[in-house]
Amino acid sequence: MTASNVFLFAKKARLQIFLLALAALYFLSAPKSEKSFKTALLNPKYDVDQIFLSDPQNGSLELKKVGSFWFGQKEFLANSQDSLCFVCDSFMVQSFIKALKNIVRVYEVSGKKNLKAFGLQEGQSFLLRAKKDGKEVTCVNFGSVDSQKRIFFCVPKRQKIFSVQSDFLIPYISTDPSLWASPEIFPKSLVGADKKYRRGKIALESGAPGLALERGAGLPLLAQNVNWQGATVKTFDAQDGNVYRAYFLPKTDGDYYYWLNVSPSAQRTQQEKEALKKINAVFNVSSWTFERVMEQE
Repeated sequence: MTASNVFLFAKKARLQIFLLALAALYFLSAPKSEKSFKTALLNPKYDVDQIFLSDPQNGSLELKKVGSFWFGQKEFLANSQDSLCFVCDSFMVQSFIKALKNIVRVYEVSGKKNLKAFGLQEGQSFLLRAKKDGKEVTCVNFGSVDSQKRIFFCVPKRQKIFSVQSDFLIPYISTDPSLWASPEIFPKSLVGADKKYRRGKIALESGAPGLALERGAGLPLLAQNVNWQGATVKTFDAQDGNVYRAYFLPKTDGDYYYWLNVSPSAQRTQQEKEALKKINAVFNVSSWTFERVMEQE
């Protein structure tokens, strides 16, 4: 074998070794097929009556079923005894529960040692805790969303991190009261579906009276911090012994502050009475909504 042939043979051998090494490297680094299975984030057999949501940036919110209606309570300020209390949009709450009960495909991602990489470290993740008759039936931490629109999550009793398609969950991953509050001036869950029952767009007002900010931005107003002298009052008679009063106070921008006040009847349970007396969330309604509510029957 001549020197040139030896050189060519060695060159081909090195090339083959390089290609084999490259193939081996690709094989070792190639993404493995994801392990997935179908499950629900909440066992369908549970009709939960309490949901606790906590967001590190925006505080916590409790949704609780009280008799025939859902009631929301949010901390107003850190280290404060005041809480923002309001009647929830029952349809919104039930839709969230239904979404949690739906059977979906979840993907096993990693072990819990990688919490930070998925936005699941303590103090950074969104917490969902649901109870039935005081017993916890689910507890889930939600983290970041990836490029495939999957949200990462983990549960305390499992040592793994999972992901699930986020579209059906994202609308509910919030502690903003304006998302959960009933959009109705006189909530249907309280007064029933009477033909006199009025709907109207409402939003949590923010900041000091007279300052109009975006829906849900900043700190919402508490009824006890507003001077309601001179407010227009609309009383709704649902013929159930309860007295429902909607207070409307003019704002400088032409719209109105709105607060629902309920004097519960003796027929209400003690739990319902206590919840109804706490309602103190101040909303913003348009002048058009105000005029519609004040129309003569």
